[in-house]
Amino acid sequence: MKVQYRVGDMYSPKLEDHEALALETEHFVDCVSNAKMPLTGGSEGLEVVKVLVAAQESLKNRGLPVGL
Repeated sequence: MKVQYRVGDMYSPKLEDHEALALETEHFVDCVSNAKMPLTGGSEGLEVVKVLVAAQESLKNRGLPVGL
């Protein structure tokens, strides 16, 4: 017997299959080449790095919460 937890209608749109890092690199090159402002800047990048460092620290400590 198969257990289902979803009740009701569901919509699942078809999404393009792209490599995230490749898209980021293309955007960066476009910004540098054409003197454009990036969609996100250094402060957003720093926040991402903080989350990644905290996640790694949590993994090292068997999933214990790590403050940001």
